[in-house]
Amino acid sequence: MYNFYMPFVSKKILFALILIAVLPLLTQAQLLLPNLGSPVSFILSPENPGPDEIVDVRIESFSLDLNRTTINWLVDGSLFAQGNGLDAIQIRTGPIGSETIVSVIIRPDEVTEIFDQIVIRPTHISILWEADTYTPPFYQGRALPSSNSTILIEAYPDIRNQLGNKIPNNDLIFTWKKNGGIINRISGRGQSSAIIDSPLLFGEDIISVDVVSLDNRYNGSSFARIPSKDPHISIYKDDPLIGIMYHQAIPSFDTIPTSDITLAAVPFYFSARNSNDTNVSYVWEVNNLSIPTDPRDPSRIILRLANGIIGAATVSLDISHVEHFLQSASNAWTLSISNESAQGNDPFFRRTN
Repeated sequence: MYNFYMPFVSKKILFALILIAVLPLLTQAQLLLPNLGSPVSFILSPENPGPDEIVDVRIESFSLDLNRTTINWLVDGSLFAQGNGLDAIQIRTGPIGSETIVSVIIRPDEVTEIFDQIVIRPTHISILWEADTYTPPFYQGRALPSSNSTILIEAYPDIRNQLGNKIPNNDLIFTWKKNGGIINRISGRGQSSAIIDSPLLFGEDIISVDVVSLDNRYNGSSFARIPSKDPHISIYKDDPLIGIMYHQAIPSFDTIPTSDITLAAVPFYFSARNSNDTNVSYVWEVNNLSIPTDPRDPSRIILRLANGIIGAATVSLDISHVEHFLQSASNAWTLSISNESAQGNDPFFRRTN
C-alpha cells in the first residue's frame, strides 16, 4: 500500500484555482441560457389566439436593454425576422389543433446568447347566454335579463390536440369570472354551463371564462357583456280566428277598424313562465277607469264601445312582479275606433296615420 501525502489546501484557495482554470474557457464560448429563469417574457395580443388569426408577439425584459440588443426571431425553426431592438413581430396562427413555435435569440453582447420560446396553440371558445325571463312565441331574439332575474350561460370550447381530436369538456377546467373576480361555486372540471344572477338595475356585467386542459398544454378564453334590461309591455290584437297577432304590436297611437277588440298584453323580460303567470300582476285602465279582468287570464281585456259609437279610448296598463319589486313596467295607448266595415273583414289590416 502506498501512502501519498497532500499538503493542506483551504477550500477558498481550491475554489480560486478552479475558477482561474475555467474562466478563460467561459470567456471564449457563447453562453446559451435556457428559458427557465429567462430574463425575457412573451406577451401575446390577443392573449389566447384563435385559429387563422393575426397575433402580435412581443418580448419584454427588466434586466436587458432590448433597444440596444440584436434580436433574431424564428417561427417553427426558420428565421422569420432579425434586427437591433426588434422586440415585436406579427404572425398568423394555424388551424385549431396546430402548433406554432415562436423563438427568440438575443445577443446583448458579443459573447452572450439568450434563447427563449413560446408555443402558440389556437383554440376557440363560444359563449351563449339567455335569461329566464319571458318573451312571446315567435320572438326574434333571446330573453334579456332584468333586475332580480337569473341567466343561463354556457361555454362551447373547440380545443383539439395535434391529432385533430376534440378534447371533451370533462377533460377541461373552466374558470368563470364576473367583472374579473372568480366565481368559485360554478368553476371546476367540466363546468361548461352555469346559472348566474342578473346584473344590478341599470348595470352591466362582464362574464368571462378561462378554459385549460388537464395537462396545461391548451387554453382559451372568451367573454360576454350582459346588460340589465328594463321590462316593458306590448299589446297585440287577439283575433278570434287566428289568435294573438304577435307579428304586429299595437303602437302608442293607432286606429283600429272595429269597436269590439280583444287586447292581449305581453310582459317582456319579467321572470315569468307565460303571460298569465301568477307572479305577474296586471292593472288595466280605460279612460282612467279600472277594468276588471279574468283572474285566470289577466293579460287580456275586451275593448268595446256601446251602440257602435265611434271615438277614442286611452288604454293604460301597469304590470309588476309579485316577488321582484324592481320588475315593473307601465305603458299607455290611444286607440281611435273607426267602424269601417270594408276594412274590418281583414284581420291583418292596419291603417297608418
